[in-house]
Amino acid sequence: MARDTATVPTPARGPVGGAGQRRGRITAATILGLAALAATAGFWPGYFNADTARQFREMRAWDLTDWHAPLLMAAWKPWDALGVGPGWLLALTIAVATASVYVLVRSYLPRLWAALAAAAVIWYPPVLGFLGTIGRDAWFATATLAVFACCTLAARREGPARAAWLAGAVVANVAMFAARQNAAVCLPVTGLAVVSVAARSSWAPSVRWLRAAGGAGRRGVAAAAGLALALSLATVVVVRGAYPVLGVESTHPEQAIMLYDLAQLSVREGELLYGPEYFPSQRLDSVREVTHPLQLAGVYVLAERGELLSWPLPADVADELRGDWLSAVRRNVGEWLSMRWEMYSRTIGLSGPTWWVYQTVSPDNPPEHQLTMEGPTKLMWEYLDVFTADPNPTGGPLHRVWVYLVLTAVAAWRLLRHGWADPPRRLLGLLGVVSLLYNATWFVGAMEPQYRFVYPNVVFGVVVVLGWIGLDVVPAARRRWSGVAAGDPGQRQEEAAEEQLQADHHAGGARDDQAELAPGVEVPEVRTAPAGERDDPAG
Repeated sequence: MARDTATVPTPARGPVGGAGQRRGRITAATILGLAALAATAGFWPGYFNADTARQFREMRAWDLTDWHAPLLMAAWKPWDALGVGPGWLLALTIAVATASVYVLVRSYLPRLWAALAAAAVIWYPPVLGFLGTIGRDAWFATATLAVFACCTLAARREGPARAAWLAGAVVANVAMFAARQNAAVCLPVTGLAVVSVAARSSWAPSVRWLRAAGGAGRRGVAAAAGLALALSLATVVVVRGAYPVLGVESTHPEQAIMLYDLAQLSVREGELLYGPEYFPSQRLDSVREVTHPLQLAGVYVLAERGELLSWPLPADVADELRGDWLSAVRRNVGEWLSMRWEMYSRTIGLSGPTWWVYQTVSPDNPPEHQLTMEGPTKLMWEYLDVFTADPNPTGGPLHRVWVYLVLTAVAAWRLLRHGWADPPRRLLGLLGVVSLLYNATWFVGAMEPQYRFVYPNVVFGVVVVLGWIGLDVVPAARRRWSGVAAGDPGQRQEEAAEEQLQADHHAGGARDDQAELAPGVEVPEVRTAPAGERDDPAG
């Protein structure tokens, strides 16, 4: 495989170690710190929902199950024992999210503008709303951003610093999968991001390139794909392998989806599809009475009445449920797809507004960590409510997730199609692919149109689209506005000169970044080939 000869494109900077650069770093850190601190204060000590409350109780009783995120709960346990409350976990989540967005935006903006942009992203209402919830949706989004931020930093460094950031990406990858079971579909892509940076890959995975690359090139692509899959498998083994060590109980969390689907199909088909092993009453009228097409609540009501066995169901009964679900879906696949599309289209805000675009104050918080509607909390609510619809907190126009998905798809396609050899474009494009894959799982998995399920798609979408604008759209507009007519013989010379200047910025940026981490240490020159002599990734 060809190797990257340049690092992340960054704007020209001042002399290494200069007073101006120090002031710039201090200013940027101040902006980021204030943005994160204000967000933390507005949500302190963090909002619990019912899922978080259940995990919190399991963690304190050390009665962990695989229904949610037991590995992350286990990591929280020693800190809770030391008296470190959930507010500090909230602060850590917001700080990591803010820093990760900054690193990704810093790929194409000067330091001050990158800090302002990162603060704006964090305080963008659809991003900010659920960042204050202590729960695995915010954890998944933050861990995924951290994977790509660590890869971005690794691409700009050499030696031990490079290895350290790659190790950070691997750890964040584990946290990402530990936060959400359906993140498994994202692992091959995050693995490819890590492997491509580790191998300095600059090949373009296109049909045209593969035809021209020859056997060695194809073997290189196969090796990269194999390593990415191996990293994915290793991540699954680490997370799932820790469960027996920690005493995590297996609960088959997919059964909630199956119970919901069978209730919906029973009502639509006029035929009871629940088996007697878990629904002894066998009364279709009971299912009709409590089932709502956009809510799982009816299943809870049946369990509270004693008509449905309390779930999680035992393993043998869960097997019966799985068999009933597979049989019902095969016999009613058209109705199942229709039902699933109705839920999914509402979840992404296509057929109606999303629900619960931020977590409200609720009794789910532990008694010692209750919130009060005063001071910063009151101000935060008033700010978020400006962008919601009645009844609060129903999503407003900014919470239509399908818009972010469409823009993410376009941005990812453009970034990857022409920019695979460039680490910032490649990593932002792959982040877009992660977002789309993760969202696709909710076509099968959503049981209520709750915003939190697709909240990460909004976060990733904003970051990816901003990256596309900064890396491609704005430079292209500048070239058009320069007055050079299409087909002008001087256009190629101008573009080549711009590419050479970008390459010079690559080298300067790498030296600057290295010096920031290790002041006083001599940093080797980064080689960049003249614009006309660089490898053509298309062959």
